[in-house]
Amino acid sequence: MVAEDPGQVSRGRSRAQAQDRNSQPADQVGGEGAWRQGDSLHAEAMSTGAFTHFVFVDFENVPNIELARVAGRPVHVTLLLGKNQRNLEVSLVQSIHRLAAQVELVEVGATGHNALDLTLAFYLGQAVERAAAAQFFIVSKDKDFDPLVGHLERENIHVGRYDSFAAL
Repeated sequence: MVAEDPGQVSRGRSRAQAQDRNSQPADQVGGEGAWRQGDSLHAEAMSTGAFTHFVFVDFENVPNIELARVAGRPVHVTLLLGKNQRNLEVSLVQSIHRLAAQVELVEVGATGHNALDLTLAFYLGQAVERAAAAQFFIVSKDKDFDPLVGHLERENIHVGRYDSFAAL
């Protein structure tokens, strides 16, 4: 699929879009509309603790993230750290603490080819199982995720891979 945004590598459709061919296109996966699908949905999601967007960050190859972008939005971030990543910037640790309800830190306990990627795919699969109608974002420069994104697209799961957190 051709990316509409230079930071976006691949993108799927939501289940609702796939089932309703007459519906309007959903907001772009990136940009303001991706985080907030209308004020009422945003308010409802935050009051119930429900997340409508799930972001999975491969911190081994995308170490620059700005968690403040998700504050107060119905977004959950899973930040996956490789086994050899032992030092985090103080500002990132402070953001993780401030947004503890929205950010999950996963330390991948193994090294080796694709160890972090397979762990990310596991957490993505769990999120899809729990909230299939949500939007899913993989933040990684690793193109090995593209077959997974393609498979999920064929299953009408709304998912995309982005080269940077800023591209969301």
